[in-house]
Order: sequence, then structure tokens, then C-alpha cells
Amino acid sequence: MIPKIIHYCWFGRQEKSKLIQECIASWKIMCPEYDIIEWNEDNFDFSANKFALEAYQTKKWAFVVDFVRVYVINEFGGVYLDTDVELLKPLTPYLEHNAFLGFEDNALISTAVIGAEKNHPLIKRVLEYYSKNSFIKERGKYSMIPNTVIISGILNREYGLTNISESFDKHIQLKSGLNIYPWFIFSPKNHMTGKITRNINSVSIHHFNGSWFTLKHRVLKKVISAMVFLIGKNKYLILRSKINATTCRKINK
Repeated sequence: MIPKIIHYCWFGRQEKSKLIQECIASWKIMCPEYDIIEWNEDNFDFSANKFALEAYQTKKWAFVVDFVRVYVINEFGGVYLDTDVELLKPLTPYLEHNAFLGFEDNALISTAVIGAEKNHPLIKRVLEYYSKNSFIKERGKYSMIPNTVIISGILNREYGLTNISESFDKHIQLKSGLNIYPWFIFSPKNHMTGKITRNINSVSIHHFNGSWFTLKHRVLKKVISAMVFLIGKNKYLILRSKINATTCRKINK
């Protein structure tokens, strides 16, 4: 059973925005009996991983968090939440699983909400990826691959989740007690349009604060929106799923 611990990260010593403060307040309301742990420069040892240290030294906070979220879940178990996740309902019903995740509505796994017992095989596999890769690549370039792509690739190759474009609105049960929930459970907000399509089963809203987005990513977001408009969402999701699978086969070797 997953312990009643909520982990979140706050690196960079910046002031928390009103949105983030409201989201954290919602956790305390919906999960009052949980321990809530903030991971930051004062309590996390960056010697644990080169990828995380390099991301921290270059002030790429989101990529620091990509490592830290899976590291602390592996060490302690519990639920990791992005700071821009608003809870609408308690998380307790999901703690009976060995691990749980949710889909986004863009043919990827969401990593804004991750729950797992400590030492879960999936979390250990993600840590293995970070142990083999550096954040700073040749010629000083950064490895800007989000963990949504990394985890989606692992699930595609090693857990048999091959058709995310056909599965993102379903509850999927995989090996090692891993449960993946439909997009509207944990992530009912469309990150491209900002539209929230919650229903009575929605547990959280990921508000996609996107503080790590570069100009390149913002332009790409507009291009994707145009593609969806031109070819339709279903065709886009099928295309996106194939691209993700190809990309992840390369980076998860």
C-alpha cells in the first residue's frame, strides 16, 4: 500500500505564486492526514545524481524535479504532486495500488501526479535512465526531454502500453500492480487550449504552469494547436503516439 505522504519540489528559492499557494492549500484540505514534504536545496543531496546536479547548476528547475520526484518516491513511497496540481478529491482511494499514474489527453503519460510504493519496478527503471544520462550533452547542449516522454517510452517498450492514442480515456492495469487512469481523472485540462473538461470523477487539475517552457516550446505548442485544427484531434493523437514510440525507443536504450 502507498503511504500517506505527498512529495513536492521547490528549487530556486523563488517566491511561490498565488496559484501554487492555492494548489498546496487544496492538498491540505483534501488530504489532511497526509505528511506533506517539500524537497529543496536544504534537504536534497545533489550528489545522488549527475543529471540532477547539472540541471540544478544550470537553473533548469523542471529537469531537477524530473529526477527528484522519482528519487524520493523510490526512497520513501508516497504521492508526488506538481506544485500546479489542484486537488478536487482525496487521493486515499488510489493508495491501495502498488503504483498509479494518469494519462494526459495528448498521447502521453502525465507525471504531474505519481503514486507508488517505495522500490516500485517502474520508478526504479526511470531512475536507471537518469543514472545513465547527463543533462549537459556535447557542445554544452541540454537534454530537454521531459519525463512524460521518458516514462511513456518505458511503458510502451516494457509494459506493453503500445496504443496510448486508443487508451488515454481508459483505466489500464499493467504488471507490477501499476494502474493508469483516464486523462479526466488527474489531468482534465488541455495544455494547448487551457480548456478544463472535468467531470464527477475528476480528482485533480493540472494547471500546466509551464515555467520551464522556452520560446521554442511555446512556438511548438502553437504549431501543435494548428495541427489539431487542420487534421483533427484523433489523427493527431495517432501521429503523436507513433512519434513518441519512435523517440522513446531511441532515448530509453
